[in-house]
Amino acid sequence: MLPRNSMGGIRRTGDPLEIFESGRAMQMLRIICAEQGCTRTDIYRAVTRNMAMPRKIEELAEAGLIETEVENGILHLYPTEAGLRVSQLLDEISSVIEGAFEHPHS
Repeated sequence: MLPRNSMGGIRRTGDPLEIFESGRAMQMLRIICAEQGCTRTDIYRAVTRNMAMPRKIEELAEAGLIETEVENGILHLYPTEAGLRVSQLLDEISSVIEGAFEHPHS
């Protein structure tokens, strides 16, 4: 059973995978890995405009999956080695799921 908070909602457990539970963090990380040096604007255009997007970028950075660098006054996003590895694993998971859909009874 999942831990619940006083309001009946699921309580955060400190699990590092929680970063991927809300928003579009997985999609954002995969884009940052594919388009190294992209800007926040690039992410907003590719994913969605949402008030939580800047916070998701911060969370990816705090988790050590991306780093930011200001170049000519513009913030650019780069994956860390950990971010590249996580993105690679997400690609592998996606392939497994895709294969399961193609061959559901294998």
